[in-house]
Amino acid sequence: MLIPTGTFTIGARPNDRVQADCEQLQHEHTVRNAFYLQATEVTNEQYRRYRPTHDNGGWGLDTNGPAQPAVVMPLSDARRFADFVSARDDSRTYRLPTEAEWECACRADTTTRYWWGNENPTGPMPESMRDATARVADGMLWHLRPGAPEDKLRSTEDVASFHPNPWGLYDMHGNVSEWCDGLGSQDTQPLACAGPGDGVYRGRAFCLPTKFLPSRRGVSPGGAARIAVGFRLVSPLPLREK
Repeated sequence: MLIPTGTFTIGARPNDRVQADCEQLQHEHTVRNAFYLQATEVTNEQYRRYRPTHDNGGWGLDTNGPAQPAVVMPLSDARRFADFVSARDDSRTYRLPTEAEWECACRADTTTRYWWGNENPTGPMPESMRDATARVADGMLWHLRPGAPEDKLRSTEDVASFHPNPWGLYDMHGNVSEWCDGLGSQDTQPLACAGPGDGVYRGRAFCLPTKFLPSRRGVSPGGAARIAVGFRLVSPLPLREK
């Protein structure tokens, strides 16, 4: 999907901050160069073209379906996959999104807590997020707020099974978190929670609590693989000249 140029509001509203040393406060970010962002997370079928033996593994959950998002790869392998795809496309190059690109795309020019509004959904789920079904099924003790959304899913779902955001992007708030590569914001510096060589991922996942908003940053020391972290690709403009 084409992400347009413009100035957009990103970052956490003061009352929405969860990690004071790891989240930027609300501010404007200018996208100076339009780019394409993959509408869905990279699937197992796509990732196995690069690594045929890839196995998501973990937790005893069924996450290896061809249309489910690929997870359990280090940040370095996500970068290599982008290089792998670029080498096979004469017209485009591919890379991971920066954090600012990812958050602009997630918010889709909205300023609310989620792209659908400020409140947890009370009706049909807009995305696959942590709920009571997962908590009871896997026995995890993560906190679940009263009134939290409920999608009846224990694990990841096939990509694009839920609603897209206003810019046509699926699973930005749910299914799996996603690797980013660099802060990418013109007016801020890297935050204290991530050191040199660490990997940063954005977005909630099927197993993460509802408090994880678009501004929330997850950190993996050394960019190590995580069981609920996948990725999607950016294709910058302009395209390659043939």
